[in-house]
Amino acid sequence: MHQGDRRQGAAASGSGGVPALELSLAQRRELVRAVTAALAGVEGVLHQGVGAELGPFFAELDALRRG
Repeated sequence: MHQGDRRQGAAASGSGGVPALELSLAQRRELVRAVTAALAGVEGVLHQGVGAELGPFFAELDALRRG
């Protein structure tokens, strides 16, 4: 398989149809650390969400977990 084919396949198989970003491993690690920090204590602020906001938020969290 050609390198470009792998990238295209990864983009096509991304969570929820979101294309994969062209990021280095170091950039991805930095983002993982940032997301981990942002999610710390999220259960303590869920009460701030309106019902209609929570469904999409939980779907995004599920996509993140699957990733």
